Amino acid sequence: MKENKIIKYLNSLYVKETGSFLFSKYSNDTILSTDFTVMLCNLLKIDVDSYYNSEKIKDYLLQTMNVDGLFIDRKFDSSIERYHKNDYIQLQFTYFTLIALDILGVRFQELTFMKPFLKEESLEEWFQQLNWGNFWYESNKIMFIMYFLAYLMKYGDNELQTKANEMIQV
Repeated sequence: MKENKIIKYLNSLYVKETGSFLFSKYSNDTILSTDFTVMLCNLLKIDVDSYYNSEKIKDYLLQTMNVDGLFIDRKFDSSIERYHKNDYIQLQFTYFTLIALDILGVRFQELTFMKPFLKEESLEEWFQQLNWGNFWYESNKIMFIMYFLAYLMKYGDNELQTKANEMIQV
């Protein structure tokens, strides 16, 4: 019974033409709302393909990847940048989208944007330039980078698995 109510609600947020989801019936579809729906279905053991077109959802998410391998929502209201800088937002979008794509069976052997973080001196330099005046903000960026390193350890080719493991040990 509970699943029927959830599915009914999710159906009201599903944009069949694009394979995306809204946060609410009064909002736009976004990669984050689509990511969260995929994660919710996974958490509740709802088979996405039983109710939605997972290929369309994958395509919707994959089309938001830029040349560096970061996922960017083109509909994102950039006025929020007064609260969060672009480097944070890009990492956050990528973090949640990689999780959703992983659930849907899409995995990447390399994440181009992570190349600088696979060298000890570059990782240390990045870490040193963080603004510790906002611990929450910077610690989330560290969490995102650690997730991407763990992702490469799991799905990267042999060389990337080794490099990611070495950087986690640093």
